[in-house]
Amino acid sequence: MFNFFNPQLSQKKLLCLCVLFTLALFIFAPTVTIPVGLFVTIAGGLYTLLSHFATPSK
Repeated sequence: MFNFFNPQLSQKKLLCLCVLFTLALFIFAPTVTIPVGLFVTIAGGLYTLLSHFATPSK
C-alpha cells in the first residue's frame, strides 16, 4: 500500500489533490461549490506553506 502521507512526498501531492478537487468541483457543481472550492484551495495552500516552514530542513 502506497503511503500517500509520506512527509517527503505529501506536500506536492496534497497541493495537486487540492487543485484537482477544486477543478472537479468547478466542473460538476459550480454554483454550490465555488466558495467550498476556494476554501479548500486556500486551506490546502496554507497547510502546505505551514508544513513546509514547520518541517526542519535537513
